[in-house]
Amino acid sequence: MSEAANREIPSRVLSRRIIQRLLNKGLISKADATKLESKLAEGQIQASDWKLAFEKSLGLHKKR
Repeated sequence: MSEAANREIPSRVLSRRIIQRLLNKGLISKADATKLESKLAEGQIQASDWKLAFEKSLGLHKKR
């Protein structure tokens, strides 16, 4: 395996750090963390994704 293949993509490293901090603060659940981390690293996250995760974590999301 080449040295380049062993290096992590910077966007993945950053997204992992952001998500971990949010988890540590209790602002998102572990269930949402994986989904959000992938979307964030790929640049595909939307404001509504954050809002839903925060609302669910804080018990503000209405279940239907």
